[in-house]
Amino acid sequence: LVTGIGEKGPLEMGLTVHPIFGLPYIPGSTMKGVFRTFFNVIRLLDPKLGISEGLIQTMFGTQSKSGILIFTDALPALEGGFLYFDVINPHHKIDPKSDVITLDETKNPEPLAILALKDTTFTMYILINTTLENAQ
Repeated sequence: LVTGIGEKGPLEMGLTVHPIFGLPYIPGSTMKGVFRTFFNVIRLLDPKLGISEGLIQTMFGTQSKSGILIFTDALPALEGGFLYFDVINPHHKIDPKSDVITLDETKNPEPLAILALKDTTFTMYILINTTLENAQ
């Protein structure tokens, strides 16, 4: 697993590290997006299931209203899995004077060491907001 790619720019690599716990994690907003996309795909593939756009909006919200589902960050389980160094070989160079990114496959790539996770289980929770204003 390698997450956080693109956090600071197209050439920045690495895991997203939780600001409080200092552990690699998958943000709750990312998990919410994965689940929302899943439900939208299922809705389109099998309309007989009765998953409407309104139901998806109720569960996940809109730009102006929160949904009833709350997604926590996914943190690695304490058992098993480990961090290790992996390598990626970008074929892009940045000119330090102009910040122009160029593709150059004729030269040797410069390997970059990145932190990755292997054989790791993540734990997350999906909560239901039962307050009256969100449950309507």
